[in-house]
Amino acid sequence: MSLTGIDIPIATLRQSLADNLWTDVANKTFYARIFRNLNNENDLIGEVFSGVVDYEEVHFNDKLNVLCFFDVGETVENIDADSQTTENVGLIFAVKLTAIYPDLDYRATEEVYRDVLNIINDTLSVTPNEIIRGLNAYGDLSTKGLVAYNMHPWHTFRINTEMKLSYDCSQDLNLDDPYPDPITN
Repeated sequence: MSLTGIDIPIATLRQSLADNLWTDVANKTFYARIFRNLNNENDLIGEVFSGVVDYEEVHFNDKLNVLCFFDVGETVENIDADSQTTENVGLIFAVKLTAIYPDLDYRATEEVYRDVLNIINDTLSVTPNEIIRGLNAYGDLSTKGLVAYNMHPWHTFRINTEMKLSYDCSQDLNLDDPYPDPITN
């Protein structure tokens, strides 16, 4: 199987984040893109595809120091199979600031943004354009039970980006699995 379309820049950026972001910090998970589904309580939640018909909810986990996933919009506009188009993609992070910056005695949110933006800015075809702080980072996804996880030492944020992509299948990225497992380290 191979990846195409939006999954190519997401896979590239996800791998770069996993390889280069806070390399001395343990317990990090980087998911690929989520799918927006309704749960049994009719709440809109983010889930990752985990098998033939299986989905797993992506939610805050206080055992992780870093959680990241990609939120892709519901609409793709201006599709042309022979040329590039762009799509808006949000990267949502939930991080434990004291694990990332144990020597700092203040809420190091700006340092976190700097580190993530440095990697995004080094990734071809991805342009950051907005930071959303706090639980608003989840947008219209349910935040039930997450209020405590945006208080120190936790911080939740979203970096909205514009990703260039093509639906030209000759540009597919060959991977063994079109929905790779989360990168955990």
